[in-house]
Amino acid sequence: MKTKFYLKNLSVKILRDRNNIFFILLLVISTIMLIGSMTFKNNIDYYIEENINKNIKFRTIQVSNKKDKSDFGKNELLNIEHVQDVYNSLYGTFSIDSDFASEKLNGKITPMYLPKSTTIHSLVGSKFEENDKEVAIIPKNFYPDSSVYNFKIDEKNIIDGESLIGKNFTVTYYTKKFENMRVIDDKKITKTFTIIGVYDNKEMMNFNNEIFIPEKDLNEISRARTPQNDNPDIIISQFDDYGFNVVVDNLQNIENVTETIYKHNFLNVDSKTEIDKTTVDQIKFSCYIISTISIIVIILIIFLYIKKKAINESTFIGIYRASGYTKKDIKTLYIFEILITSIGTYILGAILSIIMCFILKNTILRAITYVGYDIKIYLIDFVISFVIVVLISLISSIYIINKKLKYNIIDLIESRE
Repeated sequence: MKTKFYLKNLSVKILRDRNNIFFILLLVISTIMLIGSMTFKNNIDYYIEENINKNIKFRTIQVSNKKDKSDFGKNELLNIEHVQDVYNSLYGTFSIDSDFASEKLNGKITPMYLPKSTTIHSLVGSKFEENDKEVAIIPKNFYPDSSVYNFKIDEKNIIDGESLIGKNFTVTYYTKKFENMRVIDDKKITKTFTIIGVYDNKEMMNFNNEIFIPEKDLNEISRARTPQNDNPDIIISQFDDYGFNVVVDNLQNIENVTETIYKHNFLNVDSKTEIDKTTVDQIKFSCYIISTISIIVIILIIFLYIKKKAINESTFIGIYRASGYTKKDIKTLYIFEILITSIGTYILGAILSIIMCFILKNTILRAITYVGYDIKIYLIDFVISFVIVVLISLISSIYIINKKLKYNIIDLIESRE
């Protein structure tokens, strides 16, 4: 009897109540905001706390050199605790032309320095040794074009790096010189490299045109591209005047190493951490604010919806009681109705959230996935948001229905509220 009562009344009340449409719409929007803010915040945490040490740019300190030292202070920096490597800060700051150029690609590649402490877990092929020359490791999904820095990648033009292992390619660059107070191209230089391996640039959060070459080659290219004067001493000072990049073993040690470098009397010490901690904290705080607002809105939506529903259906509640149904029966009916509506609405909002993430991931944000960024969906976000919606619905319905059931039958039936 009670089962039939619940099923019959639930189906009629849920399907025929037009107020449910507005309630469902508002709750779906709030649910998407809540899940979206939680997902975004957790994605930031994931890349900051889990992946950031894979990219040396996140744990690099830029330091001016000591011109009174024969090695410009390089060994002094290497002897500092937690310092893994030291290299010229000019490395990795320029692109050069290559014979990968075509009608669809401009052939621009960026030669990068590979720190000695770095292990390429995704390496296919070989890794060059310290004394090797004219060899290269390129990205698995190779895209020799400067448009990668604007996250503009045409997937049809991606080159399979593994298919190029063992093959040669040529790069072209120019020496520089001063003329009439301007830096201009001077002599054209070509250099041929053999591809000995490929790596997954996502693992190191590099762009798809960034290749690794031995330091000897990188030093040679960098020096050649440094503006030259007639005085050979100026050539050296121009290149070395760029200072050093100091690679720290862990992001958490950046501050301690920075203080130590200052104590060694190095100047212009500047952390090159790619994501500023203040900016990250501000983004996280914004996510917390959006989540909090979403929860408050969800509370208000559910509470006001149930309150209005109880007021509008006071007569029906009175009739149920007059027909012999107990307060427990009526309370169960309304709690089930609210829970089913809320849970159904939440599921709809969750599905739409997943669809939106999938669409963003494969359209607007697709290009950034090639440099190691991705949108991950975390089950915990859905569990927490689901519990919030269910608890709010349950508590609100119990409180309001209990309050309404305290009225006597006549007052309920004659209610004009």
